Amino acid sequence: MTTNGTVSANADILGNGASGNGTLVINGGSYLATGGLGQLNLGNTTANGGGGTLTLTSGAASIKTLVYQAGSSQAGIVNLDGGTLTLNAITVTSGLTKELNFNGGQFIAGANMPAFSGLTLNVKNGGAKINTNGFSMTLADPLLNFGGASTGGLVKSGAGTLTLVGANNYAGGTVLNAGTLALGANNVLPASEISLNAATLDAATFTDTVGTLDVTGSAVINLGSGASLNFSNSSAIDWTGGTLNITGTFVSGSSIRFGNSTTALTSTQLALIAVNGSPGPYTLNSSGFLVSNPYDAWKTQITNGLDGRTEDADGDGFNNLEEFLFGTSPIAGSGSLVTTTASGNNLVLRWLQRETAATYTLKQSATLAAESWTTVVSPIPAPDADQSGTPANYDRYQVTLPSSGGRSFFSIQGVEN
Repeated sequence: MTTNGTVSANADILGNGASGNGTLVINGGSYLATGGLGQLNLGNTTANGGGGTLTLTSGAASIKTLVYQAGSSQAGIVNLDGGTLTLNAITVTSGLTKELNFNGGQFIAGANMPAFSGLTLNVKNGGAKINTNGFSMTLADPLLNFGGASTGGLVKSGAGTLTLVGANNYAGGTVLNAGTLALGANNVLPASEISLNAATLDAATFTDTVGTLDVTGSAVINLGSGASLNFSNSSAIDWTGGTLNITGTFVSGSSIRFGNSTTALTSTQLALIAVNGSPGPYTLNSSGFLVSNPYDAWKTQITNGLDGRTEDADGDGFNNLEEFLFGTSPIAGSGSLVTTTASGNNLVLRWLQRETAATYTLKQSATLAAESWTTVVSPIPAPDADQSGTPANYDRYQVTLPSSGGRSFFSIQGVEN
């Protein structure tokens, strides 16, 4: 049966006859099974029961309960090629083939949907468009790339929560326009791009590795205990118009990763990130992990309460900020921040400097007067050939200076960015 008008039903069976197959095509009209049982059965479970196919190309279908109950050798199939399909529940009981084919039509939750499983959820080039409509639903079965599809992804809209449990492998990206997309297991998202508008990606307590991240609205990533998300290098993605607030249990240096370098996000993107509402600055460490204000992460090793920047936790004469900038320990006395070594008529200075979140300048003075210090133009400090024993997030630098030609004083000045 094909309709472009309005059909209302209490309960219908497609494929009620023995070994028969029934088809309902909605093309511009509407089908309503919302009164009484409000049930549409795809097939008949009786001996040699038939199968049923529901196809939407445009228009709308609104059904309380869609039941897959084809005969043991028959199929129950929904083709969502266009239009909208609103369901309160899905029940899967029988059938040789049980498919829900997403191809550009919109799937709308009409209520908090009980969990269901046992379906093959194919995603064709038109993509899976799911509107939770203020309700919650869980897909225990994975969204699968239909053979030959190259662009079909997932578009989540509407308030409410969609939870993914299966290992999804649709070809396209994941677009979150509203509401919440929640992970229900580890590694449920495909390694394709994610676009977050005014929506939430809730990792719960799980881990996943995905593609690039685009932020186009007031986006949220929520992390439960032990959760982590690994994104690809996203520095080439335009986050214009977006902000990202990371909520929940964020662990600096392990919860969120972009690529594997300090440059996998631009400074403009990093400036759009907040953690539990607190703005940065945030940076990426050398492995690409997002770190909160590096000083705040660094100072956690101080346990005597003297963790302020101007305090001296270990009483060695260097305040905590100086030890942070030059990679020395704040809990064990340090002899110096810079070492000097004579080499012929030259003096070699060596020190540790942070890979991110700080700027260093070599200064020179003939008198030590505050206003007399000038920046040394040449020679320029460079990474030392020996990087053995350097702590994480620091590199050893050196500069060779002539020790002849009159009295001069040199200073390496570090400033926290």
